Amino acid sequence: MRAAIIPTPKTNDELLEENEHLRLRLEESEAVVEAIRSGIVDAVVVQSVPGECVYTLEGADRSYRLLVETMQQGVAVLNREGVILDCNPCVANLFQISVEKMIGDTVHHLMVGIDHAVWFDLLQNVGSLPAPNEVRLRRSDGTTFPAALALSVLPLSRFCLLVTDLSQQKQYEVLVESKVALRHSEKQLQLQAVALEDLHSRKDEFLAMLGHELRNPLAPITSALQLMRLQKNEDKVQSQALTIIERQVKQLTRLVDDLLEVSRISTGKINVRQKRVSLNDIVECAVETARLLMNPRQHELTVTLSPQPIWLYADAARLEQVVVNLLNNAAKYTADGGRIVLTVQRESDEAVLRVRDTGVGIAVELLPRIFDLFTQAERSLDRSQGGLGIGLCLVQRLVGMHGGRVEAFSTVGFGSEFVVHLPMMLSRAPLPS
Repeated sequence: MRAAIIPTPKTNDELLEENEHLRLRLEESEAVVEAIRSGIVDAVVVQSVPGECVYTLEGADRSYRLLVETMQQGVAVLNREGVILDCNPCVANLFQISVEKMIGDTVHHLMVGIDHAVWFDLLQNVGSLPAPNEVRLRRSDGTTFPAALALSVLPLSRFCLLVTDLSQQKQYEVLVESKVALRHSEKQLQLQAVALEDLHSRKDEFLAMLGHELRNPLAPITSALQLMRLQKNEDKVQSQALTIIERQVKQLTRLVDDLLEVSRISTGKINVRQKRVSLNDIVECAVETARLLMNPRQHELTVTLSPQPIWLYADAARLEQVVVNLLNNAAKYTADGGRIVLTVQRESDEAVLRVRDTGVGIAVELLPRIFDLFTQAERSLDRSQGGLGIGLCLVQRLVGMHGGRVEAFSTVGFGSEFVVHLPMMLSRAPLPS
């Protein structure tokens, strides 16, 4: 049987010494824990019987570093002087430089319009001074972009700078503003369109009223002229005066009739009585009417009709009006003794009528609106034959009512050519109206 070994009791001095040693070990452990918490140390060395063991803290912040590096916002760690100690790839990409080149640079070098002293004061007084919310930052190639900054305090006199690129947000804001402006413009255009429609309607009503009001006194004037012609004792002066009055009354009657025609077409009150007609016959009748204006000015009129009959489903009176207006227009702007050529021919399934003259021509800027109402080419006073600029407008509208089209070609000083295209009847049977 083995005897028990009873330890020798420690003296008070030994107990005090051991207690002090334990207290120092406890303080050392507390300091290590505090250092780990504050991020001062990256590893812990533990002494043991086999030897020293080093335990790194790399795994402790791996998840946080991974989170920061994959953020879609730029993050940088600064010291009090604004030097970049660390940053994630996003902030480096914003400035178009590598992370390695970012580290060690100062933030204020990358800012536009912010003085270094202002930025330094901000870092020294984070929390008491407002950080610039929106600034412009400079990339490595010199271009700038808008960004929002947020600054927060970290341990050990460090700061976290959060950088948000506002380029897409600014583009979106511009797009929204453009859409708002576009909606406003559309609303204004709609209001203007309504106003123009109302104005156009009032204009048509005014033309109709004006035409009727002008035509009312023409009938008694014409009757009075006829009664005066019946007198047997009129002298030469009276005869010449009556001739002038009759000519001017006819001119005024023609103008009023044109004005009423435009009013009827604009308001949809004109009727087109279509039937099977010959274009050659229509042209011959129109030529006889137009010669009254051409003969006094000794115009040379050449008419070439189609060798084969061209049949149309049309209103003969309206098409005759078209041809007369084109011939009168050519005579009006052609000097005395000038040439006017009228040709009729078939081209494919269309009847084509051309009126060409050697007159003053039409300016290039006027050609696109030559068929507009009240449009006239500029001319000298000695060539002025009156008119309101209605004839060509009537031509285009009447041709359009027959399913055709009219074109104008001209060079100033070398005359003009008007070409009318009309659909032909492909069979003798009339088309439905």
